[in-house]
Amino acid sequence: MKMRWNFLLCIAALLAVSVQSAAQQRIALVIGNAAYQSSPLQNPVNDARAMSAKLKNLGFEVIEKQNLATKQIGATLREFRSRLKPGTEALFFYAGHGLQVKGVNYLPAVDADITAEEEVPMQSINVNQVLEIMEEAKTRLNLIFLDACRNNPFSRRFRSAGDGLAKVNAPSGTLISFATRPGSVAADGTGQNGLYTEQLLLAMDQRNMPVEQVLKQAAAGVKKASKGQQEPWSEGMIEGDFYFINEPINITVNAGPGNPATEEQSYWQSAQQINTVEAFQGYLSAYAKGRYVPLAKAAINKLKSQDKMELPAPLTTQPLSPRVAEGKIPAVPGTVDNLSKGKRILARWDDGFWYTGTITDHAGNLFHVTFDDGYKSSLPATKIRPIDWNVGTKVQCNWKNRGRYYSGEITLSSGLAVHINYDDGDQEDTSVINCRSH
Repeated sequence: MKMRWNFLLCIAALLAVSVQSAAQQRIALVIGNAAYQSSPLQNPVNDARAMSAKLKNLGFEVIEKQNLATKQIGATLREFRSRLKPGTEALFFYAGHGLQVKGVNYLPAVDADITAEEEVPMQSINVNQVLEIMEEAKTRLNLIFLDACRNNPFSRRFRSAGDGLAKVNAPSGTLISFATRPGSVAADGTGQNGLYTEQLLLAMDQRNMPVEQVLKQAAAGVKKASKGQQEPWSEGMIEGDFYFINEPINITVNAGPGNPATEEQSYWQSAQQINTVEAFQGYLSAYAKGRYVPLAKAAINKLKSQDKMELPAPLTTQPLSPRVAEGKIPAVPGTVDNLSKGKRILARWDDGFWYTGTITDHAGNLFHVTFDDGYKSSLPATKIRPIDWNVGTKVQCNWKNRGRYYSGEITLSSGLAVHINYDDGDQEDTSVINCRSH
């Protein structure tokens, strides 16, 4: 009898997480305050609208508030609390002015008329109160994103107020992200959105990327765009993993006719080839008393211990962006015939490097390209090359999204997903977005 295994890279552990996440509620409170009486801002309402739309597409129930007045604060927080249930995945996003008084962070209402520090709590949202609401609801995890470190007029009116926001001791199960480091001031931005929100929205589109890595990617984008003037900051941690988009990748393995022992062997060989904790846990789930149980458990322990080890010496110290040194592309140059709308490509940016992106439109020999870091450009075919990375291709990849590239070989490929065998013996499931050619 011929069997066909639909072997998921995230089988067992991640599959269980996917099922659990599907059943769990995602609730978000999104606030954008821009119409301040004394110092209006340009982008917070746009930020709130964009974030609300993004979160709704990601399965969140969203409570969106724009230009929140003092009298609306209590009702808004009560509504948020009423939606939160035990096990909920909760998110709080705020864009607008923010200030700290005696080490406590406050988010003032748009009609706030603050002349003394004693008036701040009565006309603002206390960030600690938001944390308490989440903690009381016994949520599974809490995410707080504060694009609220813009310089504001209130802090100049009393002596104990500091610049930016204060550091927060995040409770267990909570991850807090600031638009810039504690005590620093962030820019409102010159475009449609604030710089931090813009980069965060882009990073949230990454599939199968833990939220911690999403925030790191957003921070890298902000730092790059601001030329080092603004650097987002994160505090706290959550238990387990959280993905804005969690889509396990199907890799099909064919097993020929044979007895159960042959089937088990095929499964085991597939787990060895993929070589991840999830793959070996998948084998243990399918064959709890199988022949390779001791080996699977040993492999899991080894992988977990490797993950805790120090990174090896880097092969390169170049930035996070997936780019390829000029003149070292294995693919053939692009032509009008082999390039089309929607095609994944490598394109040459003004700095002379090649970045991964997607063709969004074209007219004649001019192609509109959206790069994976969000930048856009119109380029001729001579500056575009199709991605030609198949099994056996030698590449460099950003190992575990930690900002350092290492050499390896693609051993499995499915769409944008690839499995890399690194030259130093390590292995990883990742995306071509995180790789570049030698």
